[in-house]
Amino acid sequence: MNILARLSIVVVLAVNLWSEGSASAQGHTEVGTWILDVARSTFPAGNGPKSRTLTIKGSATAVEVSNVTVAANGQSSSSSYSEVFDGREYPQAGSANAITTTSRRIDKNTVERITKTAGKVTRTRLRTLSADGQTLTVNEQGTSGEGQSYTLTMVLRRQ
Repeated sequence: MNILARLSIVVVLAVNLWSEGSASAQGHTEVGTWILDVARSTFPAGNGPKSRTLTIKGSATAVEVSNVTVAANGQSSSSSYSEVFDGREYPQAGSANAITTTSRRIDKNTVERITKTAGKVTRTRLRTLSADGQTLTVNEQGTSGEGQSYTLTMVLRRQ
């Protein structure tokens, strides 16, 4: 292998290690893939999914969160969003209902995300990583589109 090829490999490895280190250095301890533990989770009556996979990727300033959910009826859906932990309100992409979100890191293992619709809080979500880093618990309180209050707890295991 010539010197240029070796140098290219070293640069690629260094960039990968640096980007992973940057996410950790910024306190993104929840970066990874998470699988819903349906048996340990609680949802409003009749609204629990069959499965959910949550993927969190970090950068120096934010995380990207992707969800793939299979509903109880077998229908699959997916969504994704970014979280910037600066406590500022950001408009939700593609929203026609004036939806904004605010995310802040409470400590290295806890993130709070508040969703507002037309200026009114409609959902508060607290995402907490266990001390051993293997369990992610999401506690959520909110109001459904039909005006019903709800609470749920999702327990996810690191894959």
